[in-house]
Amino acid sequence: MKNNVKKALQHFMLKIVDAKSDYSLFKYLRVSENDQQKSEKINKVKRNYGYFFNRIENSLLTNFILKISHAFDISNKKQSLSLYDVDHSLVESFVLENKIFLDSIKTLRNKKICHYDKIQPEKIIFDFKRTDLFFQDLEIFYNKLSDIENSTTLFNQNLDLEIEIDEIFDLLK
Repeated sequence: MKNNVKKALQHFMLKIVDAKSDYSLFKYLRVSENDQQKSEKINKVKRNYGYFFNRIENSLLTNFILKISHAFDISNKKQSLSLYDVDHSLVESFVLENKIFLDSIKTLRNKKICHYDKIQPEKIIFDFKRTDLFFQDLEIFYNKLSDIENSTTLFNQNLDLEIEIDEIFDLLK
């Protein structure tokens, strides 16, 4: 059991960090109102390379949704790793506290990614502020959960990603 706990913590830490990176890049490409110059640069490049950036944004959103969904799914398969194996009551408490958000992610996964509903909304309206709060809560939760095994996580790799994408946009002008 102890080995499964370590495996689950490591596996889901990587998934969660990847999900946050995917979300952060998606958000960066969609939202840059705070910096007018950056916003103009991004929009110009996206207009010139629209198909490419549309594919990138869709992939980032899909990856984020699938990785967060995966982290909080309950599997009936005994051989599947689960955060619930680490501390069922702590995970259940986090899921209940974030039920509305996690349900919306699950709905997006089910209706937009895994199964395409016949009735689709015109556009996904994404709540960036709520998602930012979720990731703050998730980091606190994961650090609490990993204290069981004295694990640590690195959640703030996004500044490096933003620097890299700024450099890419400069090259694509």
